[in-house]
Amino acid sequence: MKLKILIPFITLLSIAGCNVSDQLKSEESLCGDLSSLPTEFDITDANIEVLMAPEPSTYPDMAMGNSYSESTEVEYSDIVFSINSEVELIALTKPTSQPFSFALVSKAYACSPALPSTNEKIVDIKITSSTAFDSDLASGDSLKSKFIVSFADSETRFYNYVDDGVEYYSLNQYLEQDDVHAGNVVQLKLAEAPEFSGSYVFFIELSLDSGEVFMLETPEISFTM
Repeated sequence: MKLKILIPFITLLSIAGCNVSDQLKSEESLCGDLSSLPTEFDITDANIEVLMAPEPSTYPDMAMGNSYSESTEVEYSDIVFSINSEVELIALTKPTSQPFSFALVSKAYACSPALPSTNEKIVDIKITSSTAFDSDLASGDSLKSKFIVSFADSETRFYNYVDDGVEYYSLNQYLEQDDVHAGNVVQLKLAEAPEFSGSYVFFIELSLDSGEVFMLETPEISFTM
């Protein structure tokens, strides 16, 4: 049976309480039948949430925060554009038995499957705005050069460690990699403030190698000048 959910689902597949008293039993008998647990997902839709969040920390981590209120003026560095996937779980695990072995680590950890992932890849992330960003970028012009990737929930790299912390990839640099794996969430931050005062609506177009294209629109954002 397929199951449709809204990510992130970090705690979805936590398995606990396995009985380790009889280590001669298989993984299936220790933890129950794992065959109903999903191992893959398909991205069926996406949404955009603007979060109130500080500058990226000195280590890469997903930003958590309250949703931006349209009535609030905000510094460009205090918001995160969180592109969240809506997914359908599509595959099931196959339980396997393990030979008897002595271990100091609880068998509960051995029973836990990996979190679901997807084989889909990001082809492009286009960003435009309703208002001219600066004297060189009019309304509707590409704003890729104005964003960094502050988090990506996939195996694709989005940062480098430097002497004084973390250097995040620009959106252009991130997308220029050979394979940009899709995941549960991609978070973006503005690298600089807009030049002009007023309210901005950002339009984001997320394209996957499956041919799917998701059109996203932020709420109206008022920047402090």
